[in-house]
Amino acid sequence: MDKYLFTSLSNRRRILFGYENGYLRELSIEGDISMAEIDFLKNEIPWFEIGLDRFQSITRGKVSRIELDLSFDSFWNTYAYKVGNKLRTEKLWDKLSDIEKARVLKSIKVYDQFLEFKKNQEKAYPETYLSQRRFENNYKF
Repeated sequence: MDKYLFTSLSNRRRILFGYENGYLRELSIEGDISMAEIDFLKNEIPWFEIGLDRFQSITRGKVSRIELDLSFDSFWNTYAYKVGNKLRTEKLWDKLSDIEKARVLKSIKVYDQFLEFKKNQEKAYPETYLSQRRFENNYKF
């Protein structure tokens, strides 16, 4: 399945589109949406993969293809700090939406860079990183 992440430039809303053989098979919207947004989406959802360019142009947002492996093993290996309870960590991973999983995987590099700068701070256990939603933090260094 080909997955694309739409990010609105105006309100930072994220929508995940999943296409199989060019047809929409998965749609995931992050957070609560208004009735106006629902009405808009009912009419403008790109039911076919080829319609993503049009959707991007009429929404003033950005559509990017997700090239990430969203499996737990991908997270476990990318996080590269294999300590703590792996089973509980995997259960936390499974509860995340695909949008959140993509955010987690993209945040690990920035988190690792932050830790290099903050030499006295230990890396959180993978379970803690997910349960405390540290992937949502803005790491400044």
